[in-house]
Amino acid sequence: MGLDGVLRKRQRDPVGILNGIDPDVWAPERDRLLPFRFSIDDFSGKSLNKVRLQEVMGLPVRADIPLFACVSRLAAQKGIDILCESLEEMLRQDMQFVLLGSGEVGMEENLRRLSACFPSKCAIATRFDEGLLHLITAGADFFTMPSRFEPCGLNQMFSQLNGTIPIVHRTGGLNDSVIDLTDDPEFATGIKFAPCDKNALASAIFKGIVLFKSPELLAAFRRNCMKADFGWERVTEAYLNVYQSLFASC
Repeated sequence: MGLDGVLRKRQRDPVGILNGIDPDVWAPERDRLLPFRFSIDDFSGKSLNKVRLQEVMGLPVRADIPLFACVSRLAAQKGIDILCESLEEMLRQDMQFVLLGSGEVGMEENLRRLSACFPSKCAIATRFDEGLLHLITAGADFFTMPSRFEPCGLNQMFSQLNGTIPIVHRTGGLNDSVIDLTDDPEFATGIKFAPCDKNALASAIFKGIVLFKSPELLAAFRRNCMKADFGWERVTEAYLNVYQSLFASC
């Protein structure tokens, strides 16, 4: 947008600080909106939340298949169009998918069509529902965020705090807050994909299906997710460091 030259000239000056979230609201051991609480030391409540989510969304209760989720505004920026396209193929696999969100009419219609074609695998809710948001975040196995661009994003943080593995486009704050196996095998928290198209997303979802079939690796991902620090203390410290460095340079 005409700022390329200016930003390149001052490339050492910009500082990026990720958003923060409130663990008192989103930590699964304290979340007042969850029917079943759980912790990094005891995942049993997460399994019970998955059952409740399947029941609420009208899907068959099955613990043996991965449940993928998305909570989003239905818009091209959020990559919902490529999500619909990839689900056309991936819902033929042994998996389930739930979505909470509203937005562009055409995308809602596409999602409803998918739900009608795969009634035992796909369910959508086109409304705002805070309780369902928390249940999805805690009860799903994977949280899908295929945004074309995302300055930071919050849902991938909420999901990690709940041991729900994010699947994200390798862009912006999603890239900064999720660790792929190729980034760091020991501390991996999610699955990244690029480019932002239906084939790359379908491949990432398939990786999730494979990961779900490896209980030990799945548990390691979940533990890494729940150890991630997205609290406001980290954020405020980062802002203070910026302010202090500005004062020091005056």
